[in-house]
This record gives sequence, structure tokens and C-alpha cells, in this order.
Amino acid sequence: AAVPGQLIARYLSTIAGDYKLSVLVNGEGIKGNRFDVINRPGVIKAFHCEAVGSGLSADVLVDDRVRLEMQARDVYGNMRTTGGDAVVVQVFKYISNVATPYLIPYESEFSDDLNGKYSADYLVTQSGEFRVYVTVNDNHIRSSPFPVRFHAGLPFPTLTTAQGEGVEGGLKGETLNFVVSSRDKYSNKITQGGS
Repeated sequence: AAVPGQLIARYLSTIAGDYKLSVLVNGEGIKGNRFDVINRPGVIKAFHCEAVGSGLSADVLVDDRVRLEMQARDVYGNMRTTGGDAVVVQVFKYISNVATPYLIPYESEFSDDLNGKYSADYLVTQSGEFRVYVTVNDNHIRSSPFPVRFHAGLPFPTLTTAQGEGVEGGLKGETLNFVVSSRDKYSNKITQGGS
């Protein structure tokens, strides 16, 4: 409650930044006018956070180390400048449209840069349909889950086989055929290429 001769003033700041606040009485600045005001971003809100990077691309080769980066934002979309938020990145393999947790290999890393930016590097060794979940306080960020298809990597010689009469022998003058079946170094069947 205001005391006689006092006025309670308030304002709502939705854009983080450094401001100069002027208070005028009868068109003139009061004593100490032009106050320095620093408005910091508010608490993180998942639906305003965004992630980008090769780890969210629609098509990726198995054995490609991929990365994603997320920028934390508050309810007004201001970029947060501190870390320590409950950000989680999970990779799920989809089998018949059902999410199955995929154990991310030991090469995976997650980092909180303590400036509102978070990043994750990971390596998937199975081909197939995956979803990358990026959540803040158990809520999905914008566009999460991200669909990612991992394709088999390059053919690995010791896992590539040849079968058929062409590798067994035949009669002179006869055309002999054989089939080469390629797998990558994680034994994923290569389904593209050849002919």
C-alpha cells in the first residue's frame, strides 16, 4: 500500500538486457534519474529451447560421430546465459513404432557449457529408425523427439562375403555368377549400392 506522497510503480520486462530506467515527475527527471537496470533471462522453458546439429539430421551413416547443440531459453524466448539446467538427451531405436532404449556407446559425451548452451556427441552402431529425445525437466524441447535414420556404414572387408557358383568354379566357357553381401564394421547389412 502506498503511503501519502508515494507512488508504487511497476513494469514487466520480457526482453533480457541492460536498460536505463528514467523516472520523470512533471516531465523532469527525479534525483538520481537514469537508473541502470539489468534484466536477466528467466528460468528455462523447454518449449522455447532449440537444438541443431548433425545428430538431428534425418539421414546419418552409422559410425559417424554426430553432435547436437541446444540453446536454453526462458518463457519469453530470451537466451539463458547460465547452465545447470536439467537437460537430458536420449536415443531410442524405433521398432514397429515402439520406442526401445538404445544404449549409447561409450564414446558418447554430454556437456553443459554453463552459459545456456548444452551439447551432446554420440555414436550409434546399429542401422535403423531412431528418435533423439531432448528434454528439459522431463518436457520435450521444440521439435523433439527428432527422427533420425542411421544407415549402415562403409563395407568392412572381413565381414563382406561372396556366395555362388562363381566363387566355387564351373565349366569352361560358361558364365558364372556370384553375389557379394556387404556388412559394415558393426555387422549392419548394407542395403544401398551394388547392382
